Amino acid sequence: MFTRRTLFKLLVAVGARSVWPNQAWAQKLRLTTSNPHSSVLARQTFSDILPAIRDSPSILSAVEQWEDLLDDLDGVELIGRYSQLMPVGAGSRDYRGPCTFCCQGPDSLMVGSRDESYFCTHCLAGGHALDFYISVERLTPAEAIPRLTGLLASGSLKGNRPWLERMGLALDEVCWLACEALQQGSAGRAAREWIEGEGVTQEASEQFSLGLLSKEIRHTLIPHLRTKGFDQAELEDFGIPGWLACHGDESDIRVLIPTRDADGRCRGFYEQATHQNAEAMWTSYSLPYGFRLISPHRADRLVLSAETGRASSAAVILAERPWDVVLLAQDEIEKAVYVAPLDPAEYGRRLTLYLQRVPSAIWPIRQDDITVEFLHDLIDGCGRSVGQLRFAVLPPGLRLPEVIGREGLNSLRARLARAKPLRDLLGA
Repeated sequence: MFTRRTLFKLLVAVGARSVWPNQAWAQKLRLTTSNPHSSVLARQTFSDILPAIRDSPSILSAVEQWEDLLDDLDGVELIGRYSQLMPVGAGSRDYRGPCTFCCQGPDSLMVGSRDESYFCTHCLAGGHALDFYISVERLTPAEAIPRLTGLLASGSLKGNRPWLERMGLALDEVCWLACEALQQGSAGRAAREWIEGEGVTQEASEQFSLGLLSKEIRHTLIPHLRTKGFDQAELEDFGIPGWLACHGDESDIRVLIPTRDADGRCRGFYEQATHQNAEAMWTSYSLPYGFRLISPHRADRLVLSAETGRASSAAVILAERPWDVVLLAQDEIEKAVYVAPLDPAEYGRRLTLYLQRVPSAIWPIRQDDITVEFLHDLIDGCGRSVGQLRFAVLPPGLRLPEVIGREGLNSLRARLARAKPLRDLLGA
């Protein structure tokens, strides 16, 4: 058992003097410029700023709008309104043209369509297409956000939104076929028996749109999508052929769990194995991977929950696996969410981003998992957001669903109700 003395030594070691929330924060959301023609964010990113502004929903909403614009804007389209851009070469995704700021040379401005960036080799102006618009129109970020959002909504700018919609339609087709394969196909019989053995009802299976990427679906998926109007280049960008190539015969023993955005559109799938070692066999990332490439900021905000677009005023429960969200929802605990693997050393940023959107989160954890290394990574990765967390101690070696099976649902609810903040837990 850790003591307060051990905790304080650890906090000194990692330099975390403001782990616990307080009302004295004075940091403001601000944008700084690296040169006269760029409003690029300073080294401090929005994920750094968010912990200091989590009490301000209006600012948080502005941050989300900013992030959405970073994903939605087509740099070539937007900057092409102000500069006559030409492809660097046949088939190239990079463009060049005269710089709007310095007007020195016919092709000093370089625009990359992969990351929507720009850079002038003469005056060194550079940044994201959003920064370009703010500078050339001489606007503040607060003024630029609604203007650009309006241009995208009206169709004056196409941006990347049509591409995202196309990918969503393709993944919805994948989801529908996979659901049919699980519920009706002969290949889905073993998976259906495993799901039933886990205690998941037909209603819960339909609630999560559980599916199966059977051998038949793997062979017919691309031709099916082609008949729906998707060309091969689109499917390659969405990552679907690469995803299928990673699946061998094991697909028939993996249940697909669709991940959806706030609008309910499928953006990828988690996978849960159904064989003997199923407890340890699940993929920790959403596939196909196209959504992460096309819309990285939204991808970081994706949350798997029993409710589409999690926006709760109550405490949520951080599930250890995607499948745990299904099992807990089956037991009428629909406040469980899966953000990313609960490994603060690797996923601290995603966890921190999510913690800004809920009042508090309960982390079910085994006592022997609370180590010095774990605490160091947690504080270093989440910073002040640690104050959003409360910890429910589980029996050694048991996960949340296993606690329900051995102790019953009421016992689990009691453990969750006794969840403590990290400071109290370690000082007990």
